[in-house]
Amino acid sequence: MKRFVGLDGIKGLALIAIVLYHCMQQRLPGGFYGVDVFFTVSGFLIAVSLIRSLAKTGSLNLVRYIPKRAVRLYPALFLLIPVIVSVGWLFDHDILVSIRDQVITVLLGCYNWYAIAGGQSYFDQMNPQVFRHLWFIGVLMQFYVIVPFIVWLMWKLRQTKLSSLIPLGLAAFSSIAMWVMYVPKGDPTRVYFGTDTHSMGLMLGVALAWWVTAPQLGHARQRAVPMPRTISSSASAAAHRAPLPRIPVEHRIWNAAAPVLAFLSLIALVTMAVIGKQDAFAFRGGIILSSLLSVLLIAGTISDDSWMQSLMVFKPLASLGKYSYGIYLWHWPLWILSSALAPKIFKAVGPWPLIMTALLTAIAVMISWLMVEKPAATHSAVSVVVPLRTNKKNHVARVIAVDVILVLSLAGCVQGIAHAPAKTAMQIQLEQQAAQLERMQKTEHVLLRHAVPAPPKPKHEMPTGDQITAIGDSVMLASSQAFRKSSPAFRPTRAFPAPSWSPPNSSATLCPPAVCGSGC
Repeated sequence: MKRFVGLDGIKGLALIAIVLYHCMQQRLPGGFYGVDVFFTVSGFLIAVSLIRSLAKTGSLNLVRYIPKRAVRLYPALFLLIPVIVSVGWLFDHDILVSIRDQVITVLLGCYNWYAIAGGQSYFDQMNPQVFRHLWFIGVLMQFYVIVPFIVWLMWKLRQTKLSSLIPLGLAAFSSIAMWVMYVPKGDPTRVYFGTDTHSMGLMLGVALAWWVTAPQLGHARQRAVPMPRTISSSASAAAHRAPLPRIPVEHRIWNAAAPVLAFLSLIALVTMAVIGKQDAFAFRGGIILSSLLSVLLIAGTISDDSWMQSLMVFKPLASLGKYSYGIYLWHWPLWILSSALAPKIFKAVGPWPLIMTALLTAIAVMISWLMVEKPAATHSAVSVVVPLRTNKKNHVARVIAVDVILVLSLAGCVQGIAHAPAKTAMQIQLEQQAAQLERMQKTEHVLLRHAVPAPPKPKHEMPTGDQITAIGDSVMLASSQAFRKSSPAFRPTRAFPAPSWSPPNSSATLCPPAVCGSGC
């Protein structure tokens, strides 16, 4: 079967955008568009595999399909989860808040819906959860469940154009749902995490797979021209040589235009990643546009004799794409841990969290690939932890090493889940400050009722704080004690959670000195 050249390079570029968005959001604010490139590539590859299975055997062979998908996803997760939870138990208990529910929903493939129900925000940088990035895996797992039936229905219709309307219609439905359900200036987590509202890239990938693969496997297939059985001489061979099938004009035009369109799509995607924001455009056109551009990028790269292939097979990019799954799994929790530990290790934090994340991710990905993922894909998932091929010393040593890592990390994971805190240290500190502020306000109220009238104040006396309007979120609340040192009567007028904070409207009555503070 034909292997599509250049897809690893596309995945590598998408991975760079996602990692930079997670670790350096201010440098690449639109890096989240890389997720849609990944979705489109994933939809394309899984649909191609299913279409080829139908062409070869006449069935989807779900008995083989389901274990194959599970072996692709779960072995790496079974290593990631206990290692990260046990490291969190040892070094940073804050990441263990609600960790039990996170682990369960990740393994069940529904973390995205758990995050939606729990009000978690993908775009909240103030209180990130260690497995928050695995919403992507949840959407992918749910897609793996429904896509065989979509491809089967397309195959039964046996019409290239008509069949492609099924995934195109589903992509349109998902796009419209995201557009309609998005609330401007609200939290976009529902439309971003929802499988129903964020599957346009996956469905467009399925449509592209049908257009590319189905005609080659029996749909609108051209009849082969038979070659002569015997050739007596070079002259007779030339005389009897069958003419090559003529390439239609539209195919020649496409082969010439496809690489150009792919290159322009790549430029557009890079531009969106650099200047994009989590605004109305992103959820009412931007994500849809990035999915369509991804289709053009893939189609123009895999087309015959495309010069875009030489760009996408660039070894560093292709290597990132090859290990993209492992890098995606490990980089985010290691970034959270590195950001928490770097200030305790280094006097000047600087770039150390990023350096630590890069080094630890590279080590973890190589261990996961060589000791878990590759053996599971090559032999079986059982061979990862059981020495089935006992005649191979290297195999036995690898199994022993994996078993030791799993036993130790599982022990730490059990402890981490059992002793997970209900709140982070920052949440506890803010609640204590809020309670202290409330007690001080009550005390002041009692004292004011029995206070002796004060002498007239100078005209230019510094404000004591009771004339100041202070509005904000947890940042304002955390700063209240410092304000009270210079202005004893200061107290925040209102405090809002970060996602819902907004400045007062024009009709509100404010004191002349007004202070607004927000961490978002």
